[in-house]
Amino acid sequence: MTPQFWTQKWMDRFHHQFIRHTNSSPYSDPGFRPDYGYLEKFLMAHPKSPTQIGETELREFIQSKDNPGSISIKIKSQLPTLSLFYRQTIPSTPHLELLEAVTGELRVQSRGVQSENWLKKAELEMKARNLSRETLKNYLHAIRRYLSAQPGNPAVASASMVKKHSLHLLNEEKLSASTVNLHLAALGFFFTHVARNPMLWQGVKRLKEPKKLPKVYSSGEVKRLLEAVENTKHRLLLSLAYGWGLRVQEIVQLKVTDIDWERKLIRIRGKGSKDRQVMLGENVGMLLQEYAARRPGLRFVFEGQLEGRPYSTRSAEKIFHQARAKAGLRHLGGLHVLRHSFATHLLEQGVDLRYIQSLLGHSSSKTTEIYTHVSATHIAKIENPLDRLVKEHSRNQGLDNVTLGT
Repeated sequence: MTPQFWTQKWMDRFHHQFIRHTNSSPYSDPGFRPDYGYLEKFLMAHPKSPTQIGETELREFIQSKDNPGSISIKIKSQLPTLSLFYRQTIPSTPHLELLEAVTGELRVQSRGVQSENWLKKAELEMKARNLSRETLKNYLHAIRRYLSAQPGNPAVASASMVKKHSLHLLNEEKLSASTVNLHLAALGFFFTHVARNPMLWQGVKRLKEPKKLPKVYSSGEVKRLLEAVENTKHRLLLSLAYGWGLRVQEIVQLKVTDIDWERKLIRIRGKGSKDRQVMLGENVGMLLQEYAARRPGLRFVFEGQLEGRPYSTRSAEKIFHQARAKAGLRHLGGLHVLRHSFATHLLEQGVDLRYIQSLLGHSSSKTTEIYTHVSATHIAKIENPLDRLVKEHSRNQGLDNVTLGT
């Protein structure tokens, strides 16, 4: 008897039992339609004894390029057809268990493919809106973490799923409230502009962040830091970070063509594609001019090992931490502490807050106002009300040494 005979025999039996069990079997799905073509191809490969097919053969058949079909089609139609065959037509528990395992593996693979598709859409949307490279990197990282933790179609996700995810980041992964809020900002963009599920976002609130004052070094400590660095390039990098109040990303992206030697101004490519100008400064200007003169053809002021490519932010941070350790300074954070120190020291010199806001590239004056809480000069000028009360009491009594409570 030919393979066609055996195949037709199994196909007839399968169809007869499918029709008979459609309305009575607990496994039946009213909307399910078997993939007869897929089953026929499977039986033609093993016509006489389908129960004799081993795990390797079954997997090879499912994964074969000769059997076209996306992962979604395999999960929704092809594998359920084989499962139904081994459940009703020729019952075989081992084969059912194997098909269930393969289906589970494909579901995981499918989620990965779907996640990558969503990420590609998100990246395209961000680039279309001209978001900065740093924002793009941070947002994609946050969206990827959400999609891997919350399987399913994000277009029909709920606010409770996002809240659950943010609480996991906060309580289980011990991320700070500000970092979790960055993740929420990324997801807000994703659900609003990519998954087209803006109503979800109305039920999600940002976490309340503790208000921490920026940490700063004194002028003497900054001097010790710079003196501890022997490498010219490294010392210049730290000098610019402090002398211009730059963010680490702004330092490594600084180009030689951004320097206006005649007007003594520097163009800074700021956060959120907001350019600004800062003063060159006499001391920093001389260092920079000597540095550039020794290195003709530079594109970026600070280039890495590859010519024409900028330093990495990680390398810049490493330079700062090595200098800090060598100078014996207390650990107050990363390279950004020099930006905080720059703003605070300007304020202590009496520079108007509006000019400091412009130099830092802050959109809101409220962001700059935080340095008024850090300035030692401003705080030292405030007279303690208890001291004032004692002085007045002493003056009124004509006594030189009077304390309250005596």
